[in-house]
Amino acid sequence: MKVYNILDFGAKAEPNYNNSKHIQAAVDLCHKEGGGRVLVPSGQTFYMASLVLKSNVDFHVDNHATIIASKKLEEYTTFEALASKSLDLSETPTWENCEYNGRPSQFFIYAIDSENVTISGKGVIDGSEEIYYGNRLPGFIEGFYYPRIPMLFIEHVKNLTIKDITLTRSGFWTTHLVGCEDVLIEKVRILNSLELANCDGIDPDHCKRMTIKDCYIECADDAIVFKNTEAGNHYGPCEDIVVENCKLVSTSAGIKFGTESDHDFRNIKLSNIAITKASRGISFQLRDSGNIENISFENISIQNERHTPGLWWGTGEPIFISAIKRHETTNLGSIKNISFKNISATSENGIVIYGEDQNISDIKFDNVVLKIENQSEFLKEKLDLRPTIGSGIVDDQMHIIKIKDSKNIKFKNLITNVDDKIKNQMGEPYDFVNTTDIKI
Repeated sequence: MKVYNILDFGAKAEPNYNNSKHIQAAVDLCHKEGGGRVLVPSGQTFYMASLVLKSNVDFHVDNHATIIASKKLEEYTTFEALASKSLDLSETPTWENCEYNGRPSQFFIYAIDSENVTISGKGVIDGSEEIYYGNRLPGFIEGFYYPRIPMLFIEHVKNLTIKDITLTRSGFWTTHLVGCEDVLIEKVRILNSLELANCDGIDPDHCKRMTIKDCYIECADDAIVFKNTEAGNHYGPCEDIVVENCKLVSTSAGIKFGTESDHDFRNIKLSNIAITKASRGISFQLRDSGNIENISFENISIQNERHTPGLWWGTGEPIFISAIKRHETTNLGSIKNISFKNISATSENGIVIYGEDQNISDIKFDNVVLKIENQSEFLKEKLDLRPTIGSGIVDDQMHIIKIKDSKNIKFKNLITNVDDKIKNQMGEPYDFVNTTDIKI
């Protein structure tokens, strides 16, 4: 493999020097000459703004090498079609005003319509998260505009590999993959703030044939979150994905589907995953016209707790499955054929399944051990259905299992244990509304 060292293209390991043009020159020549490795050499730190990766290029950040994102927003390339987009803070906080069509206004590391693209090496890519800080509240940092710049925005790339790299301090979605096919993400570490909102770990969006394995992800907001954003609808469903042997630490959801759900999700298998600290362990938040089906979870351990109510979504549910309208005019899809096997959870709430017109069906639980105990100082009240019509915050007591507007829900070998210190905050253990064919 031919190596293109960025030092040979004028790159300088100097503080705050923007190396984008030098690194881009290395990528362009590597691509032009048929491919190879663009090397960020060991033991040095390079600052950079925007970079476009191209076919047959392995962007390799060597061990003990670091790429740091520019702290100057004006240095990042703006997508031409969105050049007039304002970067001012919305008057509505972004944990409420979070509608996003999936297309950012600027990019850091980007690729589109390419093949055989690799990001590798045991070095570090640092997203300079502090440049996005807005208001600070206990346990929560509001980003100062939305949507911010993702660390990796990769669109319509075939044969994509992201391996061994450490991605840290991202200010927005860390790895946003749109319409990509035949993807491997392996032994990647994502180390983000546990307070900065919206810095998801991995966001497969309209992707096909993907494997995510042996990764460690620590982030505020969702660790692995499957999406089907409006801007990527022409790429079709999100399907045929395997996630295995991962450790996820999150202050929102460890694993989530949605909320952007404008197309279908199907044939996704998740196994041997440990989730800790999350406001929700596993979350389905269908809010749009897509359907979710044929999803399986096996050998999942969950420890979750409540975080700053009203800011972080969720109230300590180990499993939360919801399908409700985003707007009055939404043509809402359905959730069906979901299985959970060998699930062990310690949480501050019970399992919630919440649909409309029985649009959630055929959910199976096999060998689930659920322990509910106090892990935070927050009161065990309210049901958080955001985002939806109105505030989405509903008065409710805690339950071991709550099911609304669903059918054919089966529990086999369910073991529950509610700590005595929390029982006085619990309502009826089992709360079923407009639900048929339940077996526990």
